[in-house]
Amino acid sequence: GTASGTTNAGTASGTTHAGTASGTTYTGTTTPGTTPGTASTTTKPKSKFMKIPFPDVYRSKPPSIPPLLEQELDELKAAILSVYSNYQRKNLPPRHNLSRCEREAVEAIRTSTDIIVKRTDKSGGFAVLDRAGYIDKVKTDILSDRESYRPLTRDPNPKESSRVKHGIKGILCKPNQQYLSGLLVTHQPRAPELYCNPKTHKPDNPMRPISSACGSAAEKPAWLLCQILTQALKFVPERLRNTRDFIERVSELPPLSPGDIIFSTDIKAMYTNIPVGEGIDVVTDFINRHKADINMFGLDITDVFGLLTTSLECSFFHFDGKYYLQIKGMGMGNRLAPPFAIIYVHSIELGFLERYHLKPVCWYRFLDDGWSIWEHGEEELRLFMEYLNSCHKTIKYTIEQSYTSIPFLDVLTTVNQEGKIDFELYTKPANVGIILNYFSNHPKSMINNTARQAVARGIQYGSTEGGRNRGVSKVRQLLINNDYPPAIVDKLIHTVLHPRNNTRHPPPAVGTTPIPLVVPFINEDIKRQVQAVVHKSRLAGCTRVVTTPGPKLQQLLTRSTLNPPKCPAPTHKCFTCTNGPAQCTTKNVVYSLTCSQCGEVYVGETSTQIRSRISQHRNAVRNITGKATSAMKDHYIKHHPNTTDTQREIPFSIRILARCKDWVDRKIKEKSYIKDIRPKINTQYINNFDTGW
Repeated sequence: GTASGTTNAGTASGTTHAGTASGTTYTGTTTPGTTPGTASTTTKPKSKFMKIPFPDVYRSKPPSIPPLLEQELDELKAAILSVYSNYQRKNLPPRHNLSRCEREAVEAIRTSTDIIVKRTDKSGGFAVLDRAGYIDKVKTDILSDRESYRPLTRDPNPKESSRVKHGIKGILCKPNQQYLSGLLVTHQPRAPELYCNPKTHKPDNPMRPISSACGSAAEKPAWLLCQILTQALKFVPERLRNTRDFIERVSELPPLSPGDIIFSTDIKAMYTNIPVGEGIDVVTDFINRHKADINMFGLDITDVFGLLTTSLECSFFHFDGKYYLQIKGMGMGNRLAPPFAIIYVHSIELGFLERYHLKPVCWYRFLDDGWSIWEHGEEELRLFMEYLNSCHKTIKYTIEQSYTSIPFLDVLTTVNQEGKIDFELYTKPANVGIILNYFSNHPKSMINNTARQAVARGIQYGSTEGGRNRGVSKVRQLLINNDYPPAIVDKLIHTVLHPRNNTRHPPPAVGTTPIPLVVPFINEDIKRQVQAVVHKSRLAGCTRVVTTPGPKLQQLLTRSTLNPPKCPAPTHKCFTCTNGPAQCTTKNVVYSLTCSQCGEVYVGETSTQIRSRISQHRNAVRNITGKATSAMKDHYIKHHPNTTDTQREIPFSIRILARCKDWVDRKIKEKSYIKDIRPKINTQYINNFDTGW
């Protein structure tokens, strides 16, 4: 957090939008009397089209609100900003989780060209790798597999982006779908990036490949399809939602007989081994059978089939300056992969189990992990697993079995003397045991809730007194290892074991949801002052304060990309790269332009690539007779008229001030920088800066 006075309660126009869903827009409102899955015949955004919560971090704007509420929010915003302004005037040094030496080390690691930091797979820690060794291992162990990956000779992103764009518009061609098709097309998409996390819990530390598709051409249609497929998962009976669901289901089973075996299965490289073409047919048929009970968002089954094909065929990625095409299975990191894989595996396993003459007592699955009971003896179990591994060309299983006890998810399942299954908290040996540190600069309520939830897991996952005691003991040691004082840990354990009715903070009334007001966390005193301001306002009954701490080590140290994207200009050196940041393809930023002749500054924001926005400024200045308007153009016409000759280059430098999350974040930070820098070229500073703040 910083004391910049920026909150998610204001925008550059002086309006406040507390409580809007960050990164969420809606394609319209539902028509009274219409049923889910239908759409009206008009194409306008304000039409009676199916309501779709669509995330778009670049274009989304909060909905408008009544003027009276706008005024109340403005008053609340001003009061909150005064709290942070008073803190700034005191010039108090900020509190950091890291010492000065540690911060310097983090910066050295982050900017190093010799090493790279990645999250370890499943253990929750970090791995510091030699950069050259990491690249060589990924190419040798992963990308050398010609059955799964094929190197490409040129950048496929322009061609694939065009294919996806025209595919979407061709599929969603009905009059009532044109607005939706426009939302699904990504403007200036980037190529997916491959990165790998090392599996430090296995010999030789093999890599898990993950393809980051954020901002790619197929991201938005994949998001919409994910909303549809996720609804269909309720028709997969063996699917487990979480550990609590697993415990509840297994607890209802009858006691096991002597000789019964409990076993867990794991599908080898499930995502990579699912045949995409066959999977699209299977998943489409499954959705078609249950479409009456699913909100299809105005799509029919042919639309779903077309969007699945268009999205999953976009399977290329970028790594270390080269491009590759995944020709087998799906990449981990694809938004569609989990629900798609669950439905596909369910459909084929249904046939596997029906055709075999012996059946397991139960069959539960969480993604690629399964848990079952077998009552036909060890030899028949071996034959059953051989049968399963012969049913499909690429889907193969491994097994772990026992007569007494096996781990599954984060619980240990044990057969007791009565034949029932007992449970207790299980921690994998590879887990590094990291939890939010007690002395971290986070709100104390967050620290206490983190510890309380960990204790609750230890208690809830234990089905016997001994299991609960062992689970609580593991959690207690975990908390102490993360600097929680033993006395406070014991008090938290007692509080969870013996809860009291909370009469000080009654739950909100049914049907009401407090609006989150997000502010940066500085310290407990600032948080209390902000809460007091909100409590005294007229919005106290519908607002709750949410504080955001500073960045995590993962955000500071890890990146999906090895190198910044190259400039798309033919010479790889466009005007923006020459006069400012090398990363000219960066989107969603607040930037500044400085006139090289007089030093005056302009501050702006853009959702597109910064090179595109800078080109608009540049062309407007160079073409003084054109219709394009720009504050920079007005500045050069008024103060440097000789510079606007179209044969001369425009002398201004470029700087990225901040990278932002969404429309709200951009507007807040733009106005904050305008307040701090006071740029004279900005028209909003000249005309209404005082009234805006």
